[in-house]
Amino acid sequence: MIEDTGDFGSPQWQPIETAPKDRTQILAVTNDGRIMIWSAEMLRRIMSGNQPFHLQFPATHWMPLPKPPCGTGMLGNLCPRGGGIKT
Repeated sequence: MIEDTGDFGSPQWQPIETAPKDRTQILAVTNDGRIMIWSAEMLRRIMSGNQPFHLQFPATHWMPLPKPPCGTGMLGNLCPRGGGIKT
């Protein structure tokens, strides 16, 4: 079970205008609640309005991706130097 530690340093939703301009991977959300992972650069291109309707994603807010859970998985130890959520 994952417990809430009250860590106020965890990522928070921020206005989309403040999203990075590089290829940083972010979570983005729309007013209707759709959430997707995008590279910030690609999301800016998609939101430019020059895309077909089915490719448009009118994001309103973003946040950095959370740390992955710790433990040994298919790719080995996910948190070799600490951090993340212990499972």
